[in-house]
Amino acid sequence: MKSLKVLFIIGIVMVLSCSDDESTSPPSNEEKLVGVWELIQHENINDFEVVKSPATEEPILLNFLPNLRFIGNTQNNEFEGRYSNLENDVELTNFVTTAVSETDWGIRFYSALAESTQDSGLKFKMAYLISSDTLFLQYNQASRMVFVLK
Repeated sequence: MKSLKVLFIIGIVMVLSCSDDESTSPPSNEEKLVGVWELIQHENINDFEVVKSPATEEPILLNFLPNLRFIGNTQNNEFEGRYSNLENDVELTNFVTTAVSETDWGIRFYSALAESTQDSGLKFKMAYLISSDTLFLQYNQASRMVFVLK
């Protein structure tokens, strides 16, 4: 009977010492990409020029959904489409947007996308990097957009 009690106590100790925090692998970049991102600035990597989001405008938001679709908005327009995650690149396809008069900040955003155009304008392909809660989308050799996770 005494050995049964000892086994019972050992069993309880083992169960209680097991952690619920089973080791899990860190999220992949694809999983990290999913979420709502706010464009906070454009950067020129070569000359360290930074253009920050105007405080007087609504933010530009880009929402990567888990079903490989994206939606977003500038101050005056909405956009949507599909995306592919290709190792260190993200490719936006089936891009559709409304066509209301755009602000300077919105024009800068759409111009950055235009600079990343691949295959005769049918898709936008940008190198990306996620560091903590910051997303960098590089749209040409020297320029990138910087987003923060909302």
